[in-house]
Order: sequence, then structure tokens, then C-alpha cells
Amino acid sequence: MPKVSVIVPCYNVEKYVKRCLESLTHQTLKDIEIICIDDKSNDNTLKILRDYARKDKRIQVIKKQKNQGVAIARNDGLKKSRGTYVSFVDPDDYVDLDFYEKLYNAAIQTKADIIKGNVLIYNDTSIRKSILNAMIPENIFHFCAEHWSAIYKKTFLTKNKLIYPDNIMTGQDSAFLSKLVVLKPSLVIQNDVFYHYVNRTDSLDSKTLTHNKVLSRINMLNYKLDILRENTFSAESDRNLFISKHILDNFCYTFNKNFDNGDDRKLLFNWLVNANISKKFLMKTFGRKKTKAILNNEYESFIKKPKNLFFFSKKRFSDGYRRIYFCGIQVASYKRG
Repeated sequence: MPKVSVIVPCYNVEKYVKRCLESLTHQTLKDIEIICIDDKSNDNTLKILRDYARKDKRIQVIKKQKNQGVAIARNDGLKKSRGTYVSFVDPDDYVDLDFYEKLYNAAIQTKADIIKGNVLIYNDTSIRKSILNAMIPENIFHFCAEHWSAIYKKTFLTKNKLIYPDNIMTGQDSAFLSKLVVLKPSLVIQNDVFYHYVNRTDSLDSKTLTHNKVLSRINMLNYKLDILRENTFSAESDRNLFISKHILDNFCYTFNKNFDNGDDRKLLFNWLVNANISKKFLMKTFGRKKTKAILNNEYESFIKKPKNLFFFSKKRFSDGYRRIYFCGIQVASYKRG
């Protein structure tokens, strides 16, 4: 039985997948399996995967007969996995060469359900370190993104029937984490090793959303609302964070993108109006003017630029920094001298 199963869903990634596979096949932890799922690519992705599989017997290639999306591809890999722990890597990203050795060793020492590494985020002109790991130790409900930066105990996923919802085209990874955190798994942070996230303009999570992607995002938000309604939270702070980080932040993230169809932004606004989220959360996320627009179903007022776009946290986090939020989404941190 491998120590870690690494699941790599692939679709038309011939330009990027070699770098990903190089980082996986040269891991210092040798006892791993690498499961690559080709989701009916129409470029040279499948050929590249098979070339690597011929050279490294730890690589297993699954060829899909039709394109079904990344959620089903990940779930297929999860079914085939034999590792004590499982991990998910996107084929346009890569990891430090000692990524899985450090995460697995921490898992053995702590027996935690999840070990999460650090993240470097690459945009067109900049590289920045994620700040999520600084917040998660305060409350696991801060774990609302970066699902690929962790290893998960396979028995924990299987016992709780945790899979990626296959009716969500974009945002299924966020939905997966929302389902996961309400179970309150044990989680350990490993800050000295990095997952390298490359933000591609042509990825599923691109800056411009098609109509189908907007509908998928609304499916994701409804999925999260169902989780909120179906679960009894042991602490009010957990419920509050779930609404703020897993629902409203995702709404803001989607709403701030560009849209192929101009009517889709109003479609999202209508979702927010009908979500019946309490006034106190709306006020905290959007401020007084936007909250009034939501409650009165006034779309034109909502999309006007308010004076109080930015919100500064009064609380200092464990790293000594305070946070700056835009429309509920953290955009920066600062430290007073």
C-alpha cells in the first residue's frame, strides 16, 4: 500500500503537465502512487501521460471515454487510490520536491486527518505567499480554499463519503471543503513546504465567466446553503465563519469577475436577495448601503461604488497582522509599527 496517492485530473494541459509530473516523480518520498486521469483531451496530454507512465511504474493513467469534468475525474482517481493518504494536484501546478515527505511525516507524528502545506501563488507579473495558513489554526472553518495543498487520510474521506460534487463545473473544490469542515477533522499546518499554484487566464477559474460557469457557481452557492441548513454547528462562531467564508466570500469572489453575459451579474444579485442571509452578515460583508440595496432588491443601487469598499479588521491574528477586506474578501494584511 502506497503512503500517499496523488490524483492529477488532466484536460488539454500539454503545455504544463510535464512540469507537474517532474515535481511528482522526483519526490523525496518514493512510496507514492500517481494517478493521472485524462478527461478526453484533444491535444497531446494523453501521450505525455503515457510516456511518463512507461518510465515510472508508480504512474497509473486512466483514459476517459468522454469528457465529464474535473469533479468526476478526481472522484475516479479517489476510487482507484490505494494510499493511506490522498492528495490532489492540478496539472498546471507543481510542488516542492520534499512536499509529500514532510506532509506524510507530520501525518505519522500527529495522526491528523489532514496535513496542509504552504502555498505560493503565481500571477502574470507577481508571486505571493498565501495567508490562509495563518488563519486556519484559529478555526478550521477558515479552510475554505487551497484543497490541493493538503493530504487527507483516506479512511476519513471514505467513512464520511466525501467526494467532489459532480454537478458543479467550477467551484466544486470549494464545495468539497465546505462539506469537509463541518465534520471538524483534525488538521495540522506544515508551513515549511510549498504547493506552487499557477493562476492561468484560460483555466476554469478565469477572470471572465461564461453563462454556464455562472450557473455552476450558483449551484455551488446553493450546495453550501444546503450544508448550512442541514448541519447543527457546535459553536455560533463556526456557523458565523461558515456563512462569511464559505458562502458570502464565494459570492463576492464570483460577483467581482467579468461576465460574458451582462445579465449574469444581476442573476447573481437575485440569488443573494433570495438566499435569506441575515442582515448582520450582510452588514459585515457589504456595509450599510449595499445591505439596504439587497434587502430592498435594488440592483442598480447595489452595483454603485460605495465609499466604504474596504474593511479593516480590529483583531490582530496569530501572525501579528491585521487583515484588510474588500467586499468580504481579504486582499491584504498590515502590521502597525
